[in-house]
Amino acid sequence: MRRNLPSRLILASLASFWVGGLIADEPDAVSSGERSTRTTRPEFPDSEFPDPEFPDPEFSDSEFSDSEFSDSGPEEVRLDDTESERESAVSDSSVGFIFDDELLQFCDSGGMVEQPESMMPLHERTSEGSHGALSSKHSRKSWGAWSGRFYDALTAALCECDACYQPQWRLLESASFWVDSARPQNRTRVRWDYGPGMIFPDRAEYFWARVGSRGPATVPTPDLDYHELSQYIETAHGGFSAFFVMPYRSLYMRDAGHAAGFGDIQIGTKSLLHDTPLVQVTLQMTTTIPSANSRKGLGTGHVSLEPALLVGLALTERDFLQAQAAEWIPLGGDSDYQGALLRWGVAWNRTVWQRDRDNTMTANLDLVGWSFQDGAYTDPVLGQQRANDESYVYLGPGSRMLLCGRFEFGAGAIFALTDNHFARHVFRSDLTIRY
Repeated sequence: MRRNLPSRLILASLASFWVGGLIADEPDAVSSGERSTRTTRPEFPDSEFPDPEFPDPEFSDSEFSDSEFSDSGPEEVRLDDTESERESAVSDSSVGFIFDDELLQFCDSGGMVEQPESMMPLHERTSEGSHGALSSKHSRKSWGAWSGRFYDALTAALCECDACYQPQWRLLESASFWVDSARPQNRTRVRWDYGPGMIFPDRAEYFWARVGSRGPATVPTPDLDYHELSQYIETAHGGFSAFFVMPYRSLYMRDAGHAAGFGDIQIGTKSLLHDTPLVQVTLQMTTTIPSANSRKGLGTGHVSLEPALLVGLALTERDFLQAQAAEWIPLGGDSDYQGALLRWGVAWNRTVWQRDRDNTMTANLDLVGWSFQDGAYTDPVLGQQRANDESYVYLGPGSRMLLCGRFEFGAGAIFALTDNHFARHVFRSDLTIRY
């Protein structure tokens, strides 16, 4: 090999003279330990060779930058590099989502946070050992970066509010038929309910008073149907409102006959606790006044309180989530029959048609339930039974239409998912005028 070295140098020198017009004006000889960083330009016909003062944009020097032909040449492998470090270097590219998370955090911060280790050269990394040890550290760093960014986004959505944000009512926020809306409103609503096949109407004294005491004399067999027409009036000022409900109930009790009359009056308030474009949180308090004739089955015969937490959550521009948790607390009823219950519900609302903000249509799906915590009920065959540790669950669709920003009408239904229930299903329709 050494005897052939002079001949190779001679051939290289001749070749350099032959291609001299295409080689940059730098020495062609490559000394021991040196490598040329110059590149050859593409060949052009004499007529098309670019003028040095006006280079062809298609073949600019940026396409042949020194970064592509670095002085270091091929990657140097140090003798002290261990196999595990080389394996770890390869593993960085196999956990792309970890690298991307850390890179995004580093770039979004404008370089104000510590540079992620996956972006550092091997000799500057603090972690050592096998691929598994490095990966576990990446996982911890990735979780920290993800959780920190999630927390920042969450607090920005919940705590920070756009200075231009102006709270205003939208149909999408109150489209549910069975979950109360969080935003106080000025409105008058007329609603009609029809519930066929009701069983155990005196359960926990929620619908009736105890049969044979303050309630009707007998239990309807096998069930009863009811109609209820109600007027709801709400007046709001800022984040506070007061409302009033006056129902009229009509009962069809099979062999027990028919009864009709005004039901128990309800009064209540709403206080909007938190309001951002993402979420609304409201505290509602409802008081039921025993104004109806409970012996006819038109009321419960006692006072009840119902504090409730109402939440509205914007999912997208077209989707909204309503949620409610209310604790119904009877006062002054039958000591054996009255019992507290949890009334809960979740509704998914979606805008299905919209011409403008004042003319729109929504569809919704409601999941609601009554979870009994205490009390009793009268079974037509077995007599008195405990009412606690059972829930009535219903599911059903609905749709609303808003016209001119003032007139709203809609209809919906829910169907019992449990064997025991109030009515087998309930149909509801209402007309609302906003002002």
